[in-house]
Amino acid sequence: MIAITASLGHVFDLIENEGLYGVLEQGDHYVPIYASIKVCEECGEQTTNKTCSKKHAKIQDKLKLISAFRRLALQFDEILIATDPDAEGEKIAYDLTLALRPFNGNIRRAEFHEVTKSAFTRAIDVPRAIDKNMVKAQVARRILDRWVGFELSSKLWRAFKRYDLSAGRVQTPVLGWVIERTKLVKQRKALVKLLVRDEIQNSVSLSFEMDDPVAAKKLVSELVGKKLSTLDSLNKTSNHPNLTTPQRS
Repeated sequence: MIAITASLGHVFDLIENEGLYGVLEQGDHYVPIYASIKVCEECGEQTTNKTCSKKHAKIQDKLKLISAFRRLALQFDEILIATDPDAEGEKIAYDLTLALRPFNGNIRRAEFHEVTKSAFTRAIDVPRAIDKNMVKAQVARRILDRWVGFELSSKLWRAFKRYDLSAGRVQTPVLGWVIERTKLVKQRKALVKLLVRDEIQNSVSLSFEMDDPVAAKKLVSELVGKKLSTLDSLNKTSNHPNLTTPQRS
């Protein structure tokens, strides 16, 4: 017997009213806490709270869907989860695997990138295990979505008195931070050039960057006129006076 059913997207998500948008701080660790997703039949809002933000009465808890899947899992020899081949799909597959594994231990991941007979057949013939690195990536991204997106959205609500506004997902602000930080680091870097001469005016130059211009200036002032020690091929130390003349640009 073969059966196909749908999870209708994610079945679990971060809680909303505890910790820092669903993430608890425990010592040096941050622990995300998940609950089943509830879907409002009247407005379509998805939440992990018991009711939607409009307090509608008709709420469907995806735990009912999980319970149905568990009953089905007992009836089959193998379960293939064929959610989207990206981090979101991998997290859905991971959650379903954890929920169904006590009822059926033979659960594999089927991955295909096109809706064709040949791709579907290959996915069934060569199933794989859950990619936990992709799951971790989705968890990290979801936490950042909460910490950045939720916080910025709430500020928009307060500023414009409109609760339908959204700051969007986390990629845009984080990308902006990366760009601005990169520019700032480049502006702060100091290029230090060291010119070394011996008694007969043979010279060697060395250039490097330092993040702190103040520290670079201090280093230059400390090195001016100092002696340089070198190691010859026999690992014997030779001292040459007045070899170092640092320069800073």
